Amino acid sequence: MKNILQYIKNLFPSHLRLLLYIFAYLIAFFTFLRLILLLIHINELINVPLLVIFEALLIGIRFDASISGYIIIIPFLLLSLIHFLPWKLKWISLGSIIYINILSCIALIIAIVNIPFFGHYHFPITASIFDWSDQPIFITGMLFRTWSYYPFIILLLAICGCFILLVIRKYNSIEKSIESKTPRHFWSTITSIAIFIFSLALVILIMRGRISEKSPIRWGTAYFSQYPFPNQLALNPVFTFVQSWTERNELKNKELALIEYEQALKNVRHYFRLPEKQIYDSPIARKIIAQGHPSNQNVILVLMENMAAWKMRRYGNQDNLTPFLDSLAEQSIVFDQFYSSGIHTSNGIYSTLFGLPTLLQRHPMKPTESIQPYTGIAYTLKKDGYQTAYFCTHDAEFDNMAGFLSNNGFQQIVSEKDYPKEKIKSTLGVPDHVLFEEALPRLRQFSMKSKPFFAAFLTASDHIPHIIPDGIQFQPHSNEMNKKIVEYADWSIKHFLELAQKESWYNNTIFVFTADHGNARDSQYGMTLSFHHTPCIIFIPQSIQSKQKLNTLGTQLDIYPTIMGLLNVSYINNTFGRDILHEQYPFVFFNSDEKAGCLSDKFYLVLEQDGHESLFEYRQADNIDYRSTFLTTSDSMSTYLRSMYQTAQWMIKNRKVGEPKERHK
Repeated sequence: MKNILQYIKNLFPSHLRLLLYIFAYLIAFFTFLRLILLLIHINELINVPLLVIFEALLIGIRFDASISGYIIIIPFLLLSLIHFLPWKLKWISLGSIIYINILSCIALIIAIVNIPFFGHYHFPITASIFDWSDQPIFITGMLFRTWSYYPFIILLLAICGCFILLVIRKYNSIEKSIESKTPRHFWSTITSIAIFIFSLALVILIMRGRISEKSPIRWGTAYFSQYPFPNQLALNPVFTFVQSWTERNELKNKELALIEYEQALKNVRHYFRLPEKQIYDSPIARKIIAQGHPSNQNVILVLMENMAAWKMRRYGNQDNLTPFLDSLAEQSIVFDQFYSSGIHTSNGIYSTLFGLPTLLQRHPMKPTESIQPYTGIAYTLKKDGYQTAYFCTHDAEFDNMAGFLSNNGFQQIVSEKDYPKEKIKSTLGVPDHVLFEEALPRLRQFSMKSKPFFAAFLTASDHIPHIIPDGIQFQPHSNEMNKKIVEYADWSIKHFLELAQKESWYNNTIFVFTADHGNARDSQYGMTLSFHHTPCIIFIPQSIQSKQKLNTLGTQLDIYPTIMGLLNVSYINNTFGRDILHEQYPFVFFNSDEKAGCLSDKFYLVLEQDGHESLFEYRQADNIDYRSTFLTTSDSMSTYLRSMYQTAQWMIKNRKVGEPKERHK
């Protein structure tokens, strides 16, 4: 046995063994610092199961491994290079060790600074610490005059010193074998190349953090439980710091400067008809008081992938692609002037479930600034005793959905990992009808409890790659795949409701069908409305009042407050939406990454990235720019649009998107 282990050891070059030791040292030190953080906040773990704490530590090792992989990747490539070259290049091996020590110490310093940072802010360290970089003397003085920081300064020196000593000691012990050059035989060269390829693939996999092809490891991976502290404990602080630093320096994440913050906040409070004196710490929070008793109905919200309004006969399509949705609309509350907040699925999820606009090009769920509580519909209904679940067809880590949603009220995230492998057809997971079929047993379990449930669905079939499964009772009449897949998506909704009708919870459920976004079929106005105009159908079985056809302007921001109105539940509305069954506003707004739009009953204002504005009479499909003709109207719409986005940015930046607190009188 000893000879076998020695043979395996000799197969791997000494530089790989050195890097493996360094990798292990980093994991050990990161884990040690995580345990210190755990002990300091042990009171937050009183009601947390031991298994959850253990899992947090294991997930933490995954994040630590990813960061450690990034630290060693360049030395790995350099030391592997000199391993194959015939010359002794001591300066490369020495330089690699210096590089590792410097980068590792920086990483360990960030992890140590994270401990007091977390204690103060209750979220992992980000690049926000550089907000005070213009006052180095003040900050340094504050640190050295605060005795509670001294243990961390001592810890910092001790950890970095120990790490450097361990690395130098290990390097000295195998330095000669790294630089030694012996004649190579053909098979030994082939073996060395194979080991290099294997090792490189392993390091890349470790850096990526996940095997799944749809998404690498993200901060949302750490949000595996309903307990906030274990979720945050799993994060590596270097990971959150570097990601936030990268985000800050990306053009698309630059702060919006559409209007002064003070003016924007004042305008938005006026738009929401809020009193001058602010009651809550959030500028837009307003208490909604319901009359009577809550209905205690279940809610099923379906976000249909790519289901633009123009695909339906109701909105002029003559191909009869959505016969079921068209017939369902006749029995439901329908908003015919309804628009998506953006043009991506992530925009649709975020705005629909949380009532907040996405900030143009900025991803709403991936940035580290999103590691804060949001009061979305799941959070609010959960507080009112609802069971909450989110169902999607594919990998829930994509777009950081799982982490973001589980951190904000969703108790269950059901995705590709929960479905039978034989039913998974592509990178988009299972087909739509399978999504619904697999959800029914879980919804049945919910209904057996005394609590109502809220379930959100995201379909995916009307997204490339288009796959229509075999062996189902579906027969399309179209020839083109892009039309057949719309027919299939429509059939899947019909199939779902037919199955749901057999369930005991059906008659006590509100069904909401809308889209994550529309689908562009022209380039009119430079920001086509077809990419935003979507159906919004609210179907309430056996309800006479559910048959309403409304032309009220609405967007995904309004779904959450409108559902709360239907449920007759009192709550604090801290969103940009309103109950559009009872409230009307003159404008709605949305964006397509670089551009933003504002819509009234008559006009459509488009704001370009460079600040240029155009005004169109969209009802007439007119391409003439009327801005100079209707300057007052244009300015009103522009101010509304700019104020809304600027206020949304202020709320995220100042962490006011969570549950509002009453201000001290």
